[in-house]
Amino acid sequence: MNNARSFLLHKLCIIAFAYSFLISEALSAKGSIESETHDAHLHGYAELTIALEGDLLEINFESPAFNIVGFEYKAKTRREIQTVKESQALLEAPERIFSFKGTKCNLKSSEANLANLDDAHKILRKVEPDEYHEHDEHDEHDEHDEHDEHDEHDEHDEQHSQISSDYVYICDSGRKLTGLEIELIRYFPAIHELRVMWVTDEGQGGVNLTKSSKTVVIRQ
Repeated sequence: MNNARSFLLHKLCIIAFAYSFLISEALSAKGSIESETHDAHLHGYAELTIALEGDLLEINFESPAFNIVGFEYKAKTRREIQTVKESQALLEAPERIFSFKGTKCNLKSSEANLANLDDAHKILRKVEPDEYHEHDEHDEHDEHDEHDEHDEHDEHDEQHSQISSDYVYICDSGRKLTGLEIELIRYFPAIHELRVMWVTDEGQGGVNLTKSSKTVVIRQ
């Protein structure tokens, strides 16, 4: 990593910390019962960081797994495994998530990390063909719910899994990039608020996106 890029990302980390601290202080002032907010794991909230240096654009997304797949434990049923696979496929298709204003940006790499949730090739070998058929699932649950439910819930409640994805673009003209439209909440409606922090060679800022707002403006 060259010095300029390292400095840019370091600056973004400082901004992210300051931004999270200010919001946390504001929530504390309101007497929120979730005053430990922004410990990087609050259901309904996710974070996106954007760093633009010259024509190089890097985007990082972080979210509790619950916002993306609806659970935070290792996928066990075929349905859960399929949900993880579909979510990973979507996160690795950024053309559906991001659009750019002012210039064209070309994807160089994308990676979604859902490793905490899915070891599908091992899990599928352990699953009997009919074990998780829809018509059997309820019977199996009825049989085991009474003595397993509390143990399973206790185990799951203690687990906290994060999902992350990273994207690298080269823009035709970074200085002409004026903003982005972000569709993460559209595809993952369990995200109630997406906190976006951005930094460029010229400045930095932050904005909270909701289902009614999806635009990040980085320059006028």
